[in-house]
Amino acid sequence: DTNALNLYYDGTTDNTQGPRVYTPSAPIETYTACSFSCWIKSHELGTLATIFSIGTGDANHIHVAVSGSGDVAWSYEVEAGGTHRYETTDAEISAVNTWYHVGVVCNNSESNNYDKIKIYVNGAFEAVDTSTQSGTVESTTPDESQFDIGLNQHGGRKWPGWIDDFLIYDDILTADEMDRIYNAGKRSHR
Repeated sequence: DTNALNLYYDGTTDNTQGPRVYTPSAPIETYTACSFSCWIKSHELGTLATIFSIGTGDANHIHVAVSGSGDVAWSYEVEAGGTHRYETTDAEISAVNTWYHVGVVCNNSESNNYDKIKIYVNGAFEAVDTSTQSGTVESTTPDESQFDIGLNQHGGRKWPGWIDDFLIYDDILTADEMDRIYNAGKRSHR
C-alpha cells in the first residue's frame, strides 16, 4: 500500500501530537462506547511506555501503555476520582523487535466493572488483573485538546519502537472483530 504509514519512536525525543480527536461522525467525548486498535513493536522493554494518551495535565485524561513487566494497561484519571487502572494478568508483550497487536474496548453500558474495559493482545482477550483495578469505570470527558501517540499527557513515558495501523472506532468491537483485525494485519507485521 503506497499510502501506508508507520511511525518509529526512539523512546527519548520522538512522539506524535495532534489536535482534538474526531471520528467520522462526532468527537469521542465520553469514551463510554469506543475501541482502539494498533500494532506495536518495541526495541526496549522494562519501563512503562505509553502507546497513546488523550488529554492533558493530571485530570481527565486516558492512556494505554505497556508496563515494565510487559502487561498492557488502560487507565484514566478524573478530577474528583483519582486514577483508575486496568492491567492484564500476564506479561503479554515479552519480546523486543516483535510485532504485537493491541486492542482496547470501552463499554460503559456493562453493569460489571470488570467487563467495562476489555484488552486484547494478538486477537485474544486478556483477563484483567482485579488487583490492579481501582475505583469504578465511569464516563470521563478528557481534555481533547491534546492527542498523543508515543507518549503520555505529561510528555513522558515515551514509546521506544514502532506503532502502526493506529485506529479509533466509535463502536464497541466484539472479540471476533478484534480477532479479524489481528488476523488481517499479522501478515504485514512479521
